[in-house]
Amino acid sequence: MFDFPFQEPNLFTSFYCLLFYSILFSNNYRKGLLYQNQSTVNKSNQNWTIFFIGFFIVTHCLKGDFFHMMERVHGYSSYSAYVGEEIYYKIGLFVGNNYLLFRTIVWGGAFYLFCQTAKRMQVPVYYAALLLIATHSIIFSYARVSLAMAVYFYGLSFLCRPNKVKLFSYIIGISLILLSREFHSSAVIMIAMTFMLFIPIKKWTLIVILVAIPLLVGVLKDYFYLIAFSDATDEVVAKKMQGYSDREVEKGIAGRIISILQYASFYIPFILSSISLFFNEEYKKCSIEILRFYKVALGFVLASIAFTFMGSTFVTFVYRVLFMSMIPSTIIVVYLYRNEMMQKKHMALCVISGFLFLLIKYMYDIYIVAGQ
Repeated sequence: MFDFPFQEPNLFTSFYCLLFYSILFSNNYRKGLLYQNQSTVNKSNQNWTIFFIGFFIVTHCLKGDFFHMMERVHGYSSYSAYVGEEIYYKIGLFVGNNYLLFRTIVWGGAFYLFCQTAKRMQVPVYYAALLLIATHSIIFSYARVSLAMAVYFYGLSFLCRPNKVKLFSYIIGISLILLSREFHSSAVIMIAMTFMLFIPIKKWTLIVILVAIPLLVGVLKDYFYLIAFSDATDEVVAKKMQGYSDREVEKGIAGRIISILQYASFYIPFILSSISLFFNEEYKKCSIEILRFYKVALGFVLASIAFTFMGSTFVTFVYRVLFMSMIPSTIIVVYLYRNEMMQKKHMALCVISGFLFLLIKYMYDIYIVAGQ
C-alpha cells in the first residue's frame, strides 16, 4: 500500500507545507475567518475545505518529529520493544507499519475529534477548523499529544455541555478524559486541570488566581515528577527530564524571534478572549458552556506561567502545557467572534499572530533544509 515516499526532510516537503498552508490561508482569510455575518461560502465548499484541512494535517511533513515517528512506526514488530505509549505501538502493528495509515488514524482522528468538540460546543466547525489551521497547523500536526488533547477535550465537552441524560453524558465524559492518558503521559496534567470547572470565574477570582501562582508553582515543583511519571522508573524519569532540558528553545536570533512569535500566537488570543469576556460587559452574554471551557484554558495558561519559575529543567513544559490551551482557546475565539462578542480587529490580531509565526517558521525550515 502507498506510504510516504520521503524518509527525511527535504526542500520538497518544506515547500509542500508552505504552499499548502498559503493556499488554505489565502483562500479563506477574508470570506472565512474574518467574515462575521452569514458566510458567503456554501456548505459544499465548507465541507471540502474541512476535508483538505484534515488532509493537510495528516500529510504535514515539516518537523523532524514527523520523520522520527515514521522511522519508529516502520520499525515496529511483534518482537521489538516499543518506546513511548503502547497504544501507538499497537496502532503501528494494526496498519502494517504503514505511516500514512498511522497518521490518518492518529492525527486524522485528532482533527475529527476536534471538529466534533466544536460541534458539541455549538461552534461552527468550518470556522473552528480554519482558525486551528491558520494559527496552529505546525503544532497540531506534529505533536503526538494532539490526539490526547483531542480525546480529553471531546470528553470535557460532555461535562461542559451534557446531553439530556446528564448521568450518561458524565460517564462518557469522565471515561474519555481518563482514556486520554493512554495517548500521552502528559495528559495527567490535563486530567488534573479538570478541577477548574468547579471554580467560579469572575473579575475578583481572576485576581485571586493570579496571586495564587506562587503556590501553584510550589505544588507543581514538589509533585510533578510523581504525577507525570508515576508509572516510570527513576532512571526513565531522569532520562526524560534530561532530554526535555536539552531540547530548549531554538538557538540564535532567528530562533528567539520564532519562539516569541510562537508564544504570542497563544497568549494574544487568550488575552483578547479574556478582555472580551470580562472587560466589555460580554461576560453576561457568553454561554455557561463556553465559560467552562475558558476556565480550563485559563488553568493551562497559569500552569505554563508557573513552570517558568522552575528553572531550565522544566523549560520545555512551559510551552508544552501552554499548547494544551490550543483547542479550547480556538473554540472560544471562534464562539466570541461569531456571536459578535469580539471585535473584528481583535479577531484579525488573533489570526495574524499565528500566521506570522507559521509563515516565518515555514520559511525558516526551508532555509535550514537548503543549507544542509
